[in-house]
Amino acid sequence: MRKLLERAMWVLAAIVALIHGTPAWATAAGSVILTINPPALTVGLGEEFSVVIQAQAGSQQVDGASAYINFDPSVLQVVSVTAGSSLPIPIQNRFNNIAGTVDYSAGAFSNFPTGTFTLATVKLTSIATSPGTALTFGSSLPRQSDVTFEGASVLGNTQGGTVIVVACTSCGDVNGDGAVGAVDALLIAQHAIGLLPSLPCQAQSDVNGSGGVDIVDALFVWQRTAGLRASLPCAPPP
Repeated sequence: MRKLLERAMWVLAAIVALIHGTPAWATAAGSVILTINPPALTVGLGEEFSVVIQAQAGSQQVDGASAYINFDPSVLQVVSVTAGSSLPIPIQNRFNNIAGTVDYSAGAFSNFPTGTFTLATVKLTSIATSPGTALTFGSSLPRQSDVTFEGASVLGNTQGGTVIVVACTSCGDVNGDGAVGAVDALLIAQHAIGLLPSLPCQAQSDVNGSGGVDIVDALFVWQRTAGLRASLPCAPPP
């Protein structure tokens, strides 16, 4: 019983630290890394996509974590924030599409996770093109990202992410660089055989208008690049 009460006190201390910041006496050189995964991705204008807030803890146990994410609201907007399962006790989960912030914290009373685990998944949508817009972790009070165990910080570092937003206007231009070429054909082929889960400009990949994306679409783009095909419809035939 005493051990359980001591554990509860540590977790409550962790919750206070996550919300208000870890006190100086409880900080130490930690080993856990908070990351945005994937660290870099390219999406099409108006596309919904997700990034994962991960904790890379190794052998370090974790009883609480808080991620304060900053983003440019003129380029990105948050659709939802979904909790991970490794820290099942919610502390805060909110976002502000005017300020460009995501505030997420969670903890656990037992079964403390180690290794790499998902803290939360953030779904966003792009509303403007950008050569690269940053997703960063807040590092100062009152929005100080942290990872704790038994009331002390075990955070070693944070690694944010970058999102490139491209316009998707040309049939076959699946990477959004403004031209249809051999790279687009290669990307479509990789997507068709399952090597790429998605394409930055997914709507521009069904170049023959069949209703699906397959190796024939890649062939059409190759033919267009070689001058063997005059145009690409990207629409079902009449």
